[in-house]
Order: sequence, then structure tokens, then C-alpha cells
Amino acid sequence: MEWSGNSVDGSLAASAQGNPRPTATILAPLTAQPGQLVQFGLTFADPVPANALAQILWDFDDGLPSRLASPAHAYALPGTYRVNLVAWDTAGRAAFAEQLITVVPSPGALGLLAAGASLTAAHRRRKRPTAAAPH
Repeated sequence: MEWSGNSVDGSLAASAQGNPRPTATILAPLTAQPGQLVQFGLTFADPVPANALAQILWDFDDGLPSRLASPAHAYALPGTYRVNLVAWDTAGRAAFAEQLITVVPSPGALGLLAAGASLTAAHRRRKRPTAAAPH
């Protein structure tokens, strides 16, 4: 299905095309650690041999997008991010791909966090000497 504009009233109309759309696939790990540079790549296939990859747009779900073919991106915080890729061929037809990437703290960082929480809890349990009230 292709969308095209109607020059008379500016509306969009859908029409079936004889050749399939191009396809894109994201090449990236499924997990990363905060601050780790993640290398992203893509595969692009166009059923029309005369069409080639012309434009790329990456959205990493946490800030600025990229137009590079193989960008490197670092996530600052743990969480699950939805990476979107749109790639256009020279005829203006787009392919869309999406992948989730989960950013998890390293095992060492989890140990440090747990140790810090234990020290904080122990500090809170400790009784502090109280000053004697003046008589």
C-alpha cells in the first residue's frame, strides 16, 4: 500500500503498488549497560534494483535522533528503550524497523548500590548520643 497526495484537495489516497516496499532490519544488541556505546547498524533491501538507500533516520527513544548509517549511541539510565529506524530509497519509499533495547546496570554496579544501601540502613539504625538537657 502506497500513500499519495491528491493535488486537487490535498487529501491522501491509498493505492496498491505492483512491487513490494523496501525492508529494513536493525542490527544491534538487545541489552547494554549505562554509558556503554552501542553500535547500531541496518540491513536494507529494495525489490526495485534501480532504487538504492537514500536517507536514514534513527530515533533512540532518549534524545536526539541520528542520520548516520551506523551510529553509536550510549544510554545514560537503565530502562527499556524503543529504537525506531526509517530508511528511504531513492524513489522516496520508506521502510520502518523497530527494536527494544534494555539497559541494565552492570553486576558490579548492582553490588555497589546494594553495599551503599546497606551502609545507609546501618547508619540509620545506629543510635546517636543525645546531648544532656541543661537543668
